Amino acid sequence: MLRRLGLFGACIALAQLSEGAGLGDQVVKDAAAKFATDISQGNTKVFTEIYLRSLKVGINSIGGVTSAKVNGPSLLDDKRYLQNAALLVRPGRIVGFSAEEPRDFPESVAVGDASSWFCSGTLIHPSYVLTAAHCAEGRTISRVFFGANLADLAEAAVVSVTPLPKNTFDPATYRDDLCLLKLRVPISQPHPIALAGAAQVGAATSVRIVGYGTIDFAGLTGFGKRRVGTVPVADPGCDPGSSALYGCFVGRELVAGRPGLGIDTCSGDSGGGAYVDVGGQRFLAGVTSRSTKDSLRNCGDGGVYVRVDAYESWFREVLGR
Repeated sequence: MLRRLGLFGACIALAQLSEGAGLGDQVVKDAAAKFATDISQGNTKVFTEIYLRSLKVGINSIGGVTSAKVNGPSLLDDKRYLQNAALLVRPGRIVGFSAEEPRDFPESVAVGDASSWFCSGTLIHPSYVLTAAHCAEGRTISRVFFGANLADLAEAAVVSVTPLPKNTFDPATYRDDLCLLKLRVPISQPHPIALAGAAQVGAATSVRIVGYGTIDFAGLTGFGKRRVGTVPVADPGCDPGSSALYGCFVGRELVAGRPGLGIDTCSGDSGGGAYVDVGGQRFLAGVTSRSTKDSLRNCGDGGVYVRVDAYESWFREVLGR
């Protein structure tokens, strides 16, 4: 329904949906009207404010609408409102570009089977690429692509691989979402990326995310080109509170990104790298796994990344280092 309405009409519909949940006072209607006006003029800041302030405190000042706090339920309690509001934000590039060019991450690869490409990965050893274990669920990974754009397939290296998923991976919970891909033959170029240690990951305030994934909130378009973005770290170690909120595993994963940021990993970025810089040197800190549990969209609300330092003993066993 909302896609067929004009933007103003859609926002009024949002207010009507909220009325059905017992949230239809004048403050809600005023906020919805202001929301419609701003969105129609290309200003999405109002949605970001609503989205980030999804607290049970009522509406005080949103998008320039100032009123006394609402007693009882708030517009911000209405999940249907937020879900529909998310549809109205104009799609943008989820994985935005940083100051560095994608070609500055030559160890980043696309991962695929005999007929398609669907994930990302990172070269961490002359003979091994690291990706996400869920990428191998229901598929037989057989090759990796070294290049910046799958459109240039004929001009880049494609190497055959054999997958070695973490034998404790749980597809129901995504615990231990790691998979090593053994290259058919070792390569000398590009150079593998070094893995970050526990102290380096724990001190991270932001990570650079790299992958070949899609670029819209729904995760439908743009797959195949390596892109780079920078996102803030919400919790580098997933403490118990974060575990409950984001659905991450304590001590094994980190959470990065936030709602409304407009930069995030998306479909096809799974298995790609999350990097930290320490003393001018780049290290691989994490592997893209999934969106956070509290996400309202497929992409754009933050992600969960498997910490590589938590699996040091497994890497040592398999890689011999």
